[in-house]
Amino acid sequence: MTLTLKGPNAAAARMQVAAHKHKIGLSQAASATTAPAPEKIKRDPLGCLKPGVRAAADWILATWPSAFSSPRRPLAIGSGEIIMAAKPDRINAVEVSLAIGFLVRSDEYLEALSDDQSVRFTLDGSVAGAVSEADRHSAALALWRRVTLQQRTKKPEVASY
Repeated sequence: MTLTLKGPNAAAARMQVAAHKHKIGLSQAASATTAPAPEKIKRDPLGCLKPGVRAAADWILATWPSAFSSPRRPLAIGSGEIIMAAKPDRINAVEVSLAIGFLVRSDEYLEALSDDQSVRFTLDGSVAGAVSEADRHSAALALWRRVTLQQRTKKPEVASY
């Protein structure tokens, strides 16, 4: 991925995002080539959501599975409005909005959005057009900020004796 970040910290930002992606790739490659690891507790990415927002996210994922499949793909501009218009009365509009925000601010979604060859898709899975340079830049910057914040807040490991 080639980022088009500008300014005095652009090179550092590109290196940190690339290191983050490389780290993810190495862990996935290592797990694919080694013996199967013992059963790990699978984390539910939606588990941190409040029950109403979780219900809204579950509804979105069930209603448009091709739009939110893995790997994530950038959504067409205006998809949020379509989702809001289609929401059932039993689901609160604020909770749907929060669920959409959670889904489109995930690392996986931002990585897909920041890719140089990224294309937007409609909710039914058809191609809607290319991602703009401004949107790619914004996604790359958001990822860079997350990586930087994680590095700053990471507690040093303490050796146990």
